[in-house]
Amino acid sequence: MVRAFDQATISAFPGIERLDGAIVEEYLTGPEISVDCAVDRGVVHVVNVARKRLGFAPHFEETGHLVAPWRDEPWAVDVESVVTAAHTALGLRTGITHSEVRLTPSGPRVVEVNGRLGGDFIPLLGRLATGVDQVAAAADLALGRAPSPDPHHERCAEVRFLYPGHDAVVRELDVTAAAAVPGIVEAVELAPPGTELRLPPHGIVPRLAALVAVGDTPAHCAATLDRAERTVRYALAPLSH
Repeated sequence: MVRAFDQATISAFPGIERLDGAIVEEYLTGPEISVDCAVDRGVVHVVNVARKRLGFAPHFEETGHLVAPWRDEPWAVDVESVVTAAHTALGLRTGITHSEVRLTPSGPRVVEVNGRLGGDFIPLLGRLATGVDQVAAAADLALGRAPSPDPHHERCAEVRFLYPGHDAVVRELDVTAAAAVPGIVEAVELAPPGTELRLPPHGIVPRLAALVAVGDTPAHCAATLDRAERTVRYALAPLSH
């Protein structure tokens, strides 16, 4: 506990300076998901759910997200109920929200509710998996129109972020071959040559590239991402200290 507190109070990252003090929160175990909602005059519509891929324990680095059918999951009803209750308690009546939820052994627990679209390609994953365009829904709500939150189809879409194996400077990066793999809809270079990438806990989101796949099942997406990842070419140089 003392070590964790010391780390929280002395840590600083690029773009985030050291803060005065620390926030102590309850530790929640279990898988983590995000829940995107369209809220229309107080009615909360769950648009899609993304399963988070976490890495670099215990630092909770989000290494990917999977949007897939979720209504038949054993936690579906409870998640929708607790997220709706959180929106009601916060007085949210109109807009797009992005909530983080842990599926703990005692049930889903809300970590945070954000009044914005999700990050990390999640709106794109939702559109690919369900056909619902959250950006268009946000525009509809802003203009006083009712959004269309119901899915047009049910597929799976997943983003995988690629990381270096160690702290390094990017010298070369090429995702051209990955973009040509069947099932890959986006292959994006995130770290141009010269970028310094420091892995947790020394840095945040030190990503080389993002690969986005679509498929009929999560296994299909995973296999496609595995094939694409093997084709990514990059060269790294050690960081000078």
